[in-house]
Amino acid sequence: NDTATTEIYTALNIFPYTTLFRSGALDFEKGGDLANNLNELYGYVTRRLLHVNAHNDLVALDEIQGLMREIRDAWDGVPALVPQMAKPLSLVN
Repeated sequence: NDTATTEIYTALNIFPYTTLFRSGALDFEKGGDLANNLNELYGYVTRRLLHVNAHNDLVALDEIQGLMREIRDAWDGVPALVPQMAKPLSLVN
């Protein structure tokens, strides 16, 4: 099935990013439980991607896509959690 092959190929394109996060992008000292949990989650996604590739498992691919959407949405919400910086005095009327 060409659609399945395309979806699997697209999913495998995120593999380098999951590896990047596991290879040093996470600061375990400062990140504590959050960094550890993200590391475990990225490890799980990596294992599932390998499974999808080996077995052409579209159900597992749907699971991965759902997890990655949740991660993306969580990261998208981070700026709202950071206090707004005060405007520089030169910009204040």
